[in-house]
Amino acid sequence: MYLTPKLNNELDKIVKNFEVAYRSYIADKIINQYPSKDHFINYIDGLLNTTTATSVIQTGKYEGKLKKIKSSKETFYQSIKYSFDCLVNGNYTKGNQNVLYVSEIIDLTMLLFNPLFTDLGKLFETIELFIYHSEKYKQIRNDLSHPAASKILMQDAKDVLLFITLITKTIDEKYFWYSPKQDIDTYISDFYTMGDEDAFKVHNLNEIPWDNNTILFRDNEIDLLEDVIVGRDEFYRRAGSLVVYGFGGVGKTALILEFIRQIHRKILSDSLRVKFDFLLFFSNKEEELTATDSNGDLTINPLRCDVQTFNNLKANILSYLEIEMIKDAMSKYNRGGIIVIDNFETFSEKDKKEIMEFIRRSPRNIQYILTSRNEEQCEEKINLKGFNEDNKGIEFIQKYSDLMDFDLEHVSEDQKKQLLYESQGNTLIILLALERISSKKKSIEEILAELSTVSTENTEVIAEFMYKNTFDQAIGELKERSLEVIDVLRVIALYDEPVDIFSLSKITDVKIKNVETICVYLATKLILSKNEDLFSMSEFATKFIFFNLLPHEVERKKLEETIITHKSDLKKNMEFLDENINKYSDLKNIMSDWKPTNYVDKIAITEVYAMYDLVKNKKNPTMQYIKEMDEKINSIEVRTPHPYIRFQKARIFKQLMERFKKSDEKIFCSEIVGEYLERTIMTIKYNYPNIKSTKSYAAVLWIQALSLNEDRDGDIGETIKYLEEARHICERYNHTDDEMYYKILIKLSIFNEKQFDKVQEQVYLENCLELLETVLNGKIRDKMKDNSKMNKKRIERRLKDFNQSFNKTRFINQIKS
Repeated sequence: MYLTPKLNNELDKIVKNFEVAYRSYIADKIINQYPSKDHFINYIDGLLNTTTATSVIQTGKYEGKLKKIKSSKETFYQSIKYSFDCLVNGNYTKGNQNVLYVSEIIDLTMLLFNPLFTDLGKLFETIELFIYHSEKYKQIRNDLSHPAASKILMQDAKDVLLFITLITKTIDEKYFWYSPKQDIDTYISDFYTMGDEDAFKVHNLNEIPWDNNTILFRDNEIDLLEDVIVGRDEFYRRAGSLVVYGFGGVGKTALILEFIRQIHRKILSDSLRVKFDFLLFFSNKEEELTATDSNGDLTINPLRCDVQTFNNLKANILSYLEIEMIKDAMSKYNRGGIIVIDNFETFSEKDKKEIMEFIRRSPRNIQYILTSRNEEQCEEKINLKGFNEDNKGIEFIQKYSDLMDFDLEHVSEDQKKQLLYESQGNTLIILLALERISSKKKSIEEILAELSTVSTENTEVIAEFMYKNTFDQAIGELKERSLEVIDVLRVIALYDEPVDIFSLSKITDVKIKNVETICVYLATKLILSKNEDLFSMSEFATKFIFFNLLPHEVERKKLEETIITHKSDLKKNMEFLDENINKYSDLKNIMSDWKPTNYVDKIAITEVYAMYDLVKNKKNPTMQYIKEMDEKINSIEVRTPHPYIRFQKARIFKQLMERFKKSDEKIFCSEIVGEYLERTIMTIKYNYPNIKSTKSYAAVLWIQALSLNEDRDGDIGETIKYLEEARHICERYNHTDDEMYYKILIKLSIFNEKQFDKVQEQVYLENCLELLETVLNGKIRDKMKDNSKMNKKRIERRLKDFNQSFNKTRFINQIKS
């Protein structure tokens, strides 16, 4: 837990009062051993060659520190001497000199441990513990120098107080000239008394496997967590459940632990808007990824789980809260509480369903926070991602290295960016890499090589750690639903770039609906990521596939050849379409009208567009060829409902139909033309309304009208309906400057005249005159204008004759009556 501001101030008082005594002790020992500046400088000059013999650190870690001291040896010795003079005088003397900094005190104890400071380590169980507590003291002392800028953990404070207590027992009373030993002891006792306060009535915080690592650059996520769980204000609805999901090792658990620390601190400081009666944390984490001490290789270590089943989790919750049923928590804990379930993905599917049902049945004042490698069905979700190769990622590496005192001087900026890229920004992998580099167990070159290569042992360990449970569960779930998940995963892994479901379906010969179901499901498991309509696999997921799911070499090569062929065909079709679009301005306008909405649509359009030329150049097509074309286009159509596919099928079969006279082939093609023109229109009307305003849609209606009359002996009224709609589209959306518009008007006048012949109603002739007048007032070719003038005169005569005949008939009928 974090210290409250009040406890921070108490710790600051202890640390800084002790610091004077510790500095005095270090200065006294060094001055007595090296009474003159020359003695000290000569020793430092020779120390670089004998570091391992005198230093408590048995690596080259302090080589840089020695060089730094040597470069400023004059002023460094003056600081030691001034610190000694303050001890002798029992007060600070006047002048502009500086005492030793805490970092310099700790460095000196490490570098001169064997000759001067072995007594300091005697009360610690091991030398390693003395080193650890010394570094912790330096870190906390620096944090205390920046109040309100750094948060200090209670456990870190306790480590520092233990260090101070043991060192105080070791060094003589004379060094405590600024603050007596007994005062420091009293301050420590008071600190522990104040720190016994608790923020919750019920909790299991003492059982949480806390880590001492500082979480960096997650302030936005912490704020979002607080907004969701605590609420921004009293009117803000607080979520009953929230999941933080992301890849293994990205820092989900660390984020939640940091959130708990901050909530705890704010409650004790009375700075949180609400309070909670209880906080329970349960982990189902089964394993952890670590680096071995011997050679820095990565390994997966098993862990003991707190809870492994729903029944176990439920029993623990009820036991801690001392209730028989979860609903009883409402009356017993009126301020509510938080229950954290860590590593939710490791539960069985059956247990997951029961836990989610338990959450839904819990009182509203109990809030659940889950961490998972999958996107679970909670009220709120936070997708925790890794660090990119941008400034934030570089800053993360630098900041963490500074905190841990890692030596990365030989790691270039480009290598840091490459580490971020190859690790996919995964926090755990980055931290393990930095630790291995700093300890000289692995070089940056070795780590980058292992991360970028599929076949290394360490890469296999990372892939197993990040994806084993996720893959096993996801594949099992999809197999139970009889979905071809392995086939799809293999293609995505080998495709080597983002891929659409159209291509996946074609390569795997799996129904597109099944492919889509598989890909969407795997995206919720973070095995795949989706960008618009393309799916891709993370580098480590791909490596997991390579290690575990790829077929034997012969089958793999066949699959790779199929993928290469598909990509090649796709490229040719795309180039063919682009070439024709650039070549023919009309086609460019048409494709602009049809607006493929995604990558899948574009691929389908290129394939079916290319088929038109194939059919046009086919000599003597047979019924078998016609049916093969029908099946080919059907296989494209099932992958996308885009209306261009249906329209192009109608065009292709219209072309085939015109190759035959009366025959079964002609009838078969005619039926397809009629069906697919109608389906094109219906698809545009109800699924692609953005195409309704285009000239292409008017053209479809025009073609449908002509086909209905010429090829299918359709009703004249239906033909007029489609032509009227085509005219309306042109006029409403300003497509009247094109010859097609006037052709539609002329055809419409012709069919109005035909309808007049059929029903003998004057209105159809009047429509003809109005249409032909519009044509004559437009910018049209001379031939079209001449024909229209002739037709107008003819219609005028017919209308006159009809009126005279009508009036004559009416007169006769009046006489008879």
